[in-house]
Amino acid sequence: MTDGQIRVERIGRHVFYTSGEAQRWWEAKAGVRIGAAAFSDIARTAQRIEAHAQTDVDLGIGARLSIPGVSGAFRIDVAKGLRDGATALSFVYDP
Repeated sequence: MTDGQIRVERIGRHVFYTSGEAQRWWEAKAGVRIGAAAFSDIARTAQRIEAHAQTDVDLGIGARLSIPGVSGAFRIDVAKGLRDGATALSFVYDP
């Protein structure tokens, strides 16, 4: 999406997707756990309306926070698109 509109030039009949993440956790005070993460996301769109298949690769890093008595973790991630150079920042609660 760009400015709230779907970019139809990226639509294809086939989408292949994979993702990987490595995390490292440390114990902090009062049972709080903090973590660091590195991840990659790869997507390939094939049989597109326009042109040939296209592959996008994003690489990123993040921080994690787990608080006693709260299920899941809070995440903050920043990722960079290798093809388009776009940067994304996300804040997520992952139950």
